[in-house]
Amino acid sequence: MIKKFIKQLIAINVIILLLIVGYKVYLNFHEPDFIGSNFENIRRIEATDPKDTYSFVVFGSVESSINVFQKKIIGQINQDQRIAFAISTGDAVLDGSEDKYQILNQSLNQLNVPTIIGVGTKEISDGGDIRFYKHFGPYFFSYAFGNSYFIFVDSTGLTTTEVQKDWIVGELKTARAYEHVYVFMNDAPIKYSDDLLIHTSHYIKDNALRDLLRRELAANQVDGVFTTGALMYTEKTVDGVPYHISGGAGGLLHKGVK
Repeated sequence: MIKKFIKQLIAINVIILLLIVGYKVYLNFHEPDFIGSNFENIRRIEATDPKDTYSFVVFGSVESSINVFQKKIIGQINQDQRIAFAISTGDAVLDGSEDKYQILNQSLNQLNVPTIIGVGTKEISDGGDIRFYKHFGPYFFSYAFGNSYFIFVDSTGLTTTEVQKDWIVGELKTARAYEHVYVFMNDAPIKYSDDLLIHTSHYIKDNALRDLLRRELAANQVDGVFTTGALMYTEKTVDGVPYHISGGAGGLLHKGVK
């Protein structure tokens, strides 16, 4: 009786394993490939005439969420005509495997607005750094829309501080010509709270990068810094700079711009 149960259990596990492998093979070879998605979406954003008042939404820590992100958040975004585009602060995938990137692409294709994906620790795990670069593009970049400037920093440690340092300073100088400046990164240069509900793992460990960002963001008085959290949304103002954390497997932050 026990031997029969063990055989049945082994057979079930083999079937589940075959289904998982088969699904990954299907995604890799039968789903349409996507390359440089951020670049294409930035072109779409820049080609749009900004209205006098518009909104963009920010979400973090989606982690391949179906029930929250795909079934709820996407519908909310599509129904709001004020939204010009959406932004992920990172951890949009559960891990950096190819099948997770394909699943994310399926979700993003359901959005009616262009979506920009920032790099996070989940995106670069399991060799995902190469996949992120292929599917979305550079780890740090910027673009302008109307009277606003958007800067994306790589806080994962994949790009060294020395590589980004001059670029960050230069971008913030360029941004002075715009009325609004927003900065996005996966990890934060500040600790939002000691509350266990807000993961301190999303705190920049590199002292040089953390100090550089806090100093430059305060000196340039940016309008908002958006980062990723795990379970909830919160905000904190440090040195006159508003910091926002978005999380909860698809937690949504709605930002209006005039």
